[in-house]
Amino acid sequence: MILLIMGTTHTGKTLLAQRLLERYHFPYLSIDHLKMGLIRSHNSALTPESSDEALTAELWPIVREMIKTNIENHQNLIVEGCYIPFSWRDDFEEEYRREIRDFCIIFSRKYIEKHFSDILAFENVVENRMPSDFSQTAEEYAEENRRNLEYCRKCGVNYHMIEDTYDISLEQVLCGGEKKKDGLRLLCASETEGLLPCLRELADYHNQVSIHFSGWYPREPFEQSLEKMERALKEGTSQIAVVEEKGTVVGFCKIDFHEKRSAPTGMPVQKTGTLAYLVVCSAYRKRGYGRMLMDWAMQVFQRKGITGVEVKVLEGNPAIHLYEKYGFQMNSHILWKMPDSGGAGQ
Repeated sequence: MILLIMGTTHTGKTLLAQRLLERYHFPYLSIDHLKMGLIRSHNSALTPESSDEALTAELWPIVREMIKTNIENHQNLIVEGCYIPFSWRDDFEEEYRREIRDFCIIFSRKYIEKHFSDILAFENVVENRMPSDFSQTAEEYAEENRRNLEYCRKCGVNYHMIEDTYDISLEQVLCGGEKKKDGLRLLCASETEGLLPCLRELADYHNQVSIHFSGWYPREPFEQSLEKMERALKEGTSQIAVVEEKGTVVGFCKIDFHEKRSAPTGMPVQKTGTLAYLVVCSAYRKRGYGRMLMDWAMQVFQRKGITGVEVKVLEGNPAIHLYEKYGFQMNSHILWKMPDSGGAGQ
């Protein structure tokens, strides 16, 4: 995975990258370091006073090719700096874009007006700026952040708006921007406990509709399922979208990704997916949440270039009709025999 941390100067990009390094051990590249390396080695006509446009024009092509190299070698990398264009997607083919996430830090005008002196005071929290390279007024700085917000919305860049306090969680960065109290959003690895009520209701439902195995659910302790989900989210082999009402998870969908790679090149040659969970609590059905979650899953699979998707449906579960509407067709039957069931072919 490649994570691009964007934003104007003095928004805490380097500090955020350092925290991600310490927590998840993802290495990071500060484009400022690359800039100063080129300038101090006299391998560039750039100077520290060069315009952002000139710096981006020279630095971004180098960073872009470094990102491609990391992806080709299946390596994680965080890239932070002011010189990442908001239109970065235009510079990558789809096979690279799938591996890149972005996150832009935006300060609101209200936050800048209230904390401008603090913003200046913390400029050396990770790296020394000798002398200070900040020359904007509060009004100029607020206007630059406003423009960046417009660019994020125009180009589809994930962003987080700092309104009152500087409150960016590391999980939020990896999940992609703003959290919403209601509606559909991606779940972070640290939030999997919030799925427990849905898992309990799913087990009860399976016990009700199962033709042959009523009473056998859940098949493993809920805590074990949640631990597996958390691990898969951290490893990037799964995504979970949740539907919330009043801040409570009322439904979720978990999808998994599988790759077969070419031995000579290591590049993916076949990508398949699994629709592992689709749950909507009974009190919240008939509101379109199941279809909303299915639409999300199909869009993610398409965006990632998945060539085939598998879903397992319990015999007796009427949810099979929803999957059939999305083009799923029967491929095989899986027969179970419990150790003490005695019967054959169950």
